[in-house]
Amino acid sequence: HTEDGRWQIVTHEENSGELQPLFSQGTSWQAQFSADGQSVVFTSDFEGSREIYLLDLQDRENYKRLTSNDAADDYPSFSQDGNTIV
Repeated sequence: HTEDGRWQIVTHEENSGELQPLFSQGTSWQAQFSADGQSVVFTSDFEGSREIYLLDLQDRENYKRLTSNDAADDYPSFSQDGNTIV
């Protein structure tokens, strides 16, 4: 949780032991990292409704919204071969 009660996805920095937020906008949860470690897919409500996003871990600023509808989109994951998000 953040101080204001939002759920956030964080990484643990091995050398410093610090927790670093992956995506600090809105509430984010249900993260799954790609097998190659280059990206993460997750659910967030930062644009108003629960949508699924893909974040490039190289710069952590390059994200792509994958869904856009009124339904709550949850539990994104990568296919076994890593080529598809389901």
